[in-house]
Amino acid sequence: MDDSVFYSSISQYYDHIFPLNKAQLSFIETQPNYGSNLRILDMGCGSGSLSLALAERGHQIDAIDYDAEMIGLANEKAKTNTAKVKPKFQQMDMREIAQHFPENSFDQVLCFGNTLVHLADMETIAGFINSMARLCKPGGMILIQLLHYQNIFTNRKAKLPIIENEKIRFERHYSYGDERTIDFKTSLMIKESGQLIQNCIPLYAIFKEELELLLSHAGLSHIKFYGNFNSEALEEDSIPLVVSAQKSNP
Repeated sequence: MDDSVFYSSISQYYDHIFPLNKAQLSFIETQPNYGSNLRILDMGCGSGSLSLALAERGHQIDAIDYDAEMIGLANEKAKTNTAKVKPKFQQMDMREIAQHFPENSFDQVLCFGNTLVHLADMETIAGFINSMARLCKPGGMILIQLLHYQNIFTNRKAKLPIIENEKIRFERHYSYGDERTIDFKTSLMIKESGQLIQNCIPLYAIFKEELELLLSHAGLSHIKFYGNFNSEALEEDSIPLVVSAQKSNP
């Protein structure tokens, strides 16, 4: 199953699974270059909740997602959003961002939601990070959130915590292939109807030290790793991994 099928199958329930995470907003606001009227690129924007919240704070937002249904949902939500300038939502392959945006365009470049590991291998991830760096203004910030795959892969964790509320129950399991490939298996149960949506997609498990090296090679500095969006320390047994990096001034 490719990414488009994976996410389109759950798109109408996405906001019940992953509602707006206010800690993400707080993390963005604590960055050293944060100020008014920033231009921000949100990659893997899903149904647009974070982009819309940032737009309400007065920022100019370009937001992309590979799934056309997600972008459709985001545009529908934008119709009732109170921001004076709406985010510009586009269906786009994140590997092609350098073809769509000029260099030095953005004050902050975001890649949250474990989006990075949907890329197939280290070479593709390296190219993507280089593109992120090119699009970031000197002194701007690159912010990434994925999972702490060194912990997950080394300890062969079988599952992630269940997400459950009055609308859905979302289970996430891992099985392990060759080298760094992980099969990400999900089961979404819609409580009102009893419908069960099951999916599987491969992920590439990149480790902290490798990510740090790629960010450094892309010309980024002040690279900091955290165990969550509250900026708590990254521990060996952390599940989330959040990183901030700054583009060096010429």
